Amino acid sequence: MAGVVAVVLLLDQSTKWLIRSRFLPGETRSVIGDFFYLTYNQNSGMAFGLMQGYSGLISVFSVLAIAFLIYLARRWGKENSVSRGILFSLSLVIGGAAGNLVDRMAWTGVIDFLDFGLGPYRWPAFNVADICISVGVGLLVLFSARSQDPA
Repeated sequence: MAGVVAVVLLLDQSTKWLIRSRFLPGETRSVIGDFFYLTYNQNSGMAFGLMQGYSGLISVFSVLAIAFLIYLARRWGKENSVSRGILFSLSLVIGGAAGNLVDRMAWTGVIDFLDFGLGPYRWPAFNVADICISVGVGLLVLFSARSQDPA
């Protein structure tokens, strides 16, 4: 579990460092035409820009969420009834949450840079930590549903 968290954290912080070191805030560069850009955004809110300016409160919530997920992973891991898939899923979520928490503490906002869309219709920019959180939650739902005994 710790290895997955460490890899996610390292990958997330490395990609954000690359963006910070090679882009100016707000700068956009096309990667694939009008479909995919690298854009240096700093988000002081949550997903989709919700709660802008509440980075401190979001940080406190993040610490509590990470602590709770670690508690669950340790508890479930000792029971040996939880699949490795669930522990892997929790590790992705913990690593992603930790990556965004590092940003909030170091930069008072999360660095987002993956920008997809068509023309003026853009998905909100996101980062590697966001991908890991989303994939981890999706896998957690999948593995949890598979581990249920049919009644």
